[in-house]
Amino acid sequence: MKLFSFSDFKHDVSDSSLKMGDVIGVNRGFYDHYCIYTGREVVHFSGEPGLMEILKLKPTTSTWIRRNSLGEFKNGANSVFIIDFERYCRMKNTSFHIYSPGETVVRAVRQIGKSGYDAVFHNCEHFAIWCKTGRKISTQVLFGLLSREDNNTTF
Repeated sequence: MKLFSFSDFKHDVSDSSLKMGDVIGVNRGFYDHYCIYTGREVVHFSGEPGLMEILKLKPTTSTWIRRNSLGEFKNGANSVFIIDFERYCRMKNTSFHIYSPGETVVRAVRQIGKSGYDAVFHNCEHFAIWCKTGRKISTQVLFGLLSREDNNTTF
């Protein structure tokens, strides 16, 4: 059984071809960072949680949902990608509800100022996918957890 992933439905696009309500992302090296494009700017979970926050040894205070320019979101990245949800639904024959571009943006904007970032349960990918589909999904987390090797090491 092949697990679903959005990676086959991501493709690089030019900034000028972005449309309101798109789920877009940039590669940050070992992870992808996601947001909702509003037509002029983006809404995303932003801020860099420290190690203590990621390990949940300290409450996350530096990361919240905010509005930024596309340039600030890209943070030096040369390209952005979008997820083609309509194609994903056709190819996978899934019942995802896809919110209209306007609804997607409204859902994102209504979350501005909220916090509660959690790398596993409430991250930027969860947020962006939820704005577009109503489902909190992070394929990066899912595949990261499933791809760990079991070296049969005894502790």
